[in-house]
Amino acid sequence: MPYPVHSKWIDTAVGWSGASGRTRARLLEVFCDGIRMRSLVGNLATLLIIGTFIIAKTPTPTHVAWLALTAAGGCLPRAYAARLRAKARFDEATERKALCFIAISFVYGLVWGAGPLLLLPHLPGEAAGILLVTVVLGTIMGPYAAIPGILYARLAATGSLTLVALAWNLGLDVALIGGVITLWLGLRTDVWRGYHRAIRDQLESHELLASRQARLEQANHEKDEINRALTRMAETDPLTGTGNRRRFLAWLDAAHAPLALIVFDVDRFKEINDSLGHHGGDLLLQALVRIVDESLGDTGRLARMGGDEFAILLPGADASTALATAEYIRERIAWRPLDLNGTRVRVTISLGIAVADKPGAPVGIAHLLSEADTALYVAKRQGRNRAAHADPRAGQSLSL
Repeated sequence: MPYPVHSKWIDTAVGWSGASGRTRARLLEVFCDGIRMRSLVGNLATLLIIGTFIIAKTPTPTHVAWLALTAAGGCLPRAYAARLRAKARFDEATERKALCFIAISFVYGLVWGAGPLLLLPHLPGEAAGILLVTVVLGTIMGPYAAIPGILYARLAATGSLTLVALAWNLGLDVALIGGVITLWLGLRTDVWRGYHRAIRDQLESHELLASRQARLEQANHEKDEINRALTRMAETDPLTGTGNRRRFLAWLDAAHAPLALIVFDVDRFKEINDSLGHHGGDLLLQALVRIVDESLGDTGRLARMGGDEFAILLPGADASTALATAEYIRERIAWRPLDLNGTRVRVTISLGIAVADKPGAPVGIAHLLSEADTALYVAKRQGRNRAAHADPRAGQSLSL
């Protein structure tokens, strides 16, 4: 689905101004990957330090409740992140999900900030200092750089309550110092913005690289398609749609014995072509190709060698199979009038057969074609409308 349109106030709140939709989705994914449950260890260690001071004093139910609530609250954003990771749909409602994390973090920041209000009255000065340091550290996490708004929300929520606690328990002077420190931390968010910018730059570089790679793959695919189309055009007879001489010779070059080669042409084609006209002659050749293709099925390959001359390659065929195939094709054409746009024409063909019968041996293309042409000449000389096989071992031509 398309990425949503971003409003300015959301951009400001989340801290994603200028980022593309894809980059926003990846930033959300980076954040969710960064706050897995194992990252809760840092928060729990901070709470352990604070818990040590609580236990050292006389703990009250309120203190224990705050400690438990803070520990449990750290699981909430991680559980939400785990849910988003399970769905893996970071590109849907990306800003809304980021705002949910910001809201959760703001509330959780208020819980953290309540710590100084509850604990400062019961801690000595040095302990109070350690408490404040751990509270501040508890609001800062590396993954927040992916969604800067979360850091701002945590600093605002925790910082405001911490300043109130300082003013209430240690006086306005201390609160003023705390305020200056808080302001300094706020100003130093440029460090986090720089970290965020580095993450964004890295993601956008990967996105750009992936986009270029996709375009390159698409261009290569289109080029391959064009090359295949050009190859088909170069190896296809434009009139009949069957293979041409170039493709047939490529078939022969890649073939191994045993195989049979049949060449045939139309008897007295020039007379027929003069009678029907060139268009009628073209229709006749197209009709012949359809009949031969139907007769061969998957057993052979047909190509037009030029004019009215065609060739058939029969892989794995011996002489008897080739003769039977040639006779079947001849009979179908001889006994079936061709319908050429309403004109019914009877034609016959003559066929010559050559066989390479040594298994696995390379095929002598020129010699095989010469044998088939010789057999075709024999068929013509013996009266046409027949198939002949030139058998070099017998020193004679056989015909049916």
